[in-house]
Amino acid sequence: MNFIVAVALLLLEPEDTFWLLIAITECHLNNYYDTGLIGAQVDQFVLKDLIKQKAPDIYQHFEINEVEITSLTLNWFMAIFIDSVPFETLLRIWDCFLLEGSKVLFRFALAILIINRESILTRTDTISMMKQIKDSTKNLIDVESLFKVIDFHSFFFL
Repeated sequence: MNFIVAVALLLLEPEDTFWLLIAITECHLNNYYDTGLIGAQVDQFVLKDLIKQKAPDIYQHFEINEVEITSLTLNWFMAIFIDSVPFETLLRIWDCFLLEGSKVLFRFALAILIINRESILTRTDTISMMKQIKDSTKNLIDVESLFKVIDFHSFFFL
């Protein structure tokens, strides 16, 4: 939560930052930050199902190589991509997130995986796969490419 507050304080007054944090934790990410992280865990299961539907080749590759994708994506969801993407990309994701809610997290997570499809499918070990995905998100300056993937794959219904 400290990263979310820090970024919010760069853009908002302290009181507005407080209310933003309340909105995020109580409206958009309900039960994410309770003791069992129930909401976050449920959303990770939903993400796995969405990967299976929208990118079955990636899902199958994760299954065959026994890669637990939640080791990467849980942080994307919990921190709303804060330490994963460049600042400009983060602000676009946050705009969508604050407008539409948590379904945006699924869209962007799926889009990132699809953008990295080729490099994911060529790797067979968890460490190199995760490192490659993490490195690619750090350099994801072209946020428009994410929107194109989202539009092309019809994630709008999420």
